[in-house]
Amino acid sequence: MAAYLASIVASTLNKNRKKVWAQIWGCHPVWFKLEKKLKRPYDGGLNIVEILEVGENGTVAWRDPKAAIPLEETDELVRVSWSPKSLSGSITIFDDDEKTNSGDSAIVDYTTVKINGLKSKLKKQLRLGLWSAGGEIAMDGLPAICSASNVYPVADSRTQITGINRSTTGNEYWQAVVKSTSEPWSLTGGTDGGWQKLYNDLLNYGDDSGDDMTDEPDIIVTSQGIYEMYEQSMLDQQPKMNKELAEAGFTNLMYKGAAVTWDPNIDDATKTYMLNTKYIDIRPHTSNASDFDYSEMHPMETQLAKRQLVSWTGNLTCVMPRKQGVSANKS
Repeated sequence: MAAYLASIVASTLNKNRKKVWAQIWGCHPVWFKLEKKLKRPYDGGLNIVEILEVGENGTVAWRDPKAAIPLEETDELVRVSWSPKSLSGSITIFDDDEKTNSGDSAIVDYTTVKINGLKSKLKKQLRLGLWSAGGEIAMDGLPAICSASNVYPVADSRTQITGINRSTTGNEYWQAVVKSTSEPWSLTGGTDGGWQKLYNDLLNYGDDSGDDMTDEPDIIVTSQGIYEMYEQSMLDQQPKMNKELAEAGFTNLMYKGAAVTWDPNIDDATKTYMLNTKYIDIRPHTSNASDFDYSEMHPMETQLAKRQLVSWTGNLTCVMPRKQGVSANKS
């Protein structure tokens, strides 16, 4: 970025166009879809907390109308917590550069360009957080959500409530649907049933728990290679597209009720994620619900320059992992 800005400053004498086109374009269709939802910012505290209903009332049964209905103390609620993650960066404005790029020869507002460049990089890192497996400082991205064996939410030193271990018997309700046989990609075949079986498992999973049975995946995201195999399989059919994603510039095709698209930043090119975004949220702090936090410009001590710090705090959360699925190890 510094090299590009240096060339901008150097070209002020040439009276170039007063517009800078960002050359960083991020193809992040899942982030786009989540951003379209009504955000649920959190307003403070060490953790982002959600309440889960995980048990059933054991007093419900067919019985004689005159029989006693048992009293039973039940504990159906469990608290889960995600530690907020912090993303930050800074810009430095040198007085000499700002003077050079000023007056009649200025092609752009130099400070604004630098701030916008920083914001672009911050947004890019936020979107890349979708593919993070979580940890001490990393966002709890889709790899953390779409697992049947990890502890989720992923712990760090600020987590107040231990995450739920999905490998423990009794915690199957917290597992995502994972298909991980090592074999060629297939729409309907293979030992794990291909996309068809994964989709249907997500549609019907938990049918005895009172879930809304109209729930189904609304977006499928995979690698470019797997997307192109799916695209090839659809050549003899009339293709359908998700209009919202298409209008935003994302190439996509439909599979049943879900938009299929690809992301070059996916964590593993052998994977396909089938997501029900109804249960996945971007949870920023209230101060970051619509923008980043900006510090005041402050002067550098030993240089004729000033600096501004910018930050974002929040995390990605999922309250229904069993409605999320992943197919892995597909060539």
